[in-house]
Order: sequence, then C-alpha cells, then structure tokens
Amino acid sequence: MRKVLMPPTESVDIKVGKNFEKVAHRGCTLLLAWYNIRMNNATNDTYNGYANRATWNLMLWISNDESAYHHFRDLYYRIGGDDPDDRQDMIERNAREWYGSATPDGDALDNVDWEEIREMMDDDNSEILEEFAAELLDTDSN
Repeated sequence: MRKVLMPPTESVDIKVGKNFEKVAHRGCTLLLAWYNIRMNNATNDTYNGYANRATWNLMLWISNDESAYHHFRDLYYRIGGDDPDDRQDMIERNAREWYGSATPDGDALDNVDWEEIREMMDDDNSEILEEFAAELLDTDSN
C-alpha cells in the first residue's frame, strides 16, 4: 500500500462498498482511512477474520480477560470427552452465564457463531484435548 499526501486545502472522499470516509487535513495520509475501512470489511462477510463482530468480540473477551480466560480454559478439564457438540454446548452455556445476553461491548450472544468459538477454543486448548485422548488410549489398551 502506498501513502498519498494531499495538498493542505484539498478534501478527499474515499468510498468502499457501503462505507464512506472523508479526509481533510494538512499533509494527512490516506493510509489511516484505508486501514479503518479495511478493518471494518476484513473479508466480505467476516469481521477481523471471524464469522461476525459478535463472534470476534466474544473471543476477544475470553482471550484477553484473565479471569475469563482461566474459567473457559478450565472448562476443558471439566468437560473431558471427545464430543465436539458437548464442548460447544458447555462453552455456550458458560458464556451466557458469564456475560448474560451480550458481551461487555454490547454484542448479542445470540449472534455468535458457536461452532467457530468451539473450533478456536479447541485450537487454543489442544494440549488438554490431546491429554484426554492419550488417557482414553491408555484405558482402551488395558
């Protein structure tokens, strides 16, 4: 991406899809405006690489709030087993108990893609899942 400097009195309009931003500053670069538009439209139907903003925001809170992170990580020890549907149900139930009907930023949990949340948390907690799988193999071989 290249930076474009504007003359001091010129105003530039940028239109991308439904978003519209106006930039009018001395020596302002279009780079910042482009970044804001790009982050709001990461890839056509996604939000910052997630299915939607609610899914992204919930993962942000689970990953960045220390007490929530430890709580949801501990779920993997309590859930056990290898059924993804059980893990997904437990994650959703606990998220609704933890946050209520919306994240602290106001994104409704009804809009969350729970399968994507489970997949992301499975990746983050893969060593716990591998530990359970090893235990199952040990008990099956005995």
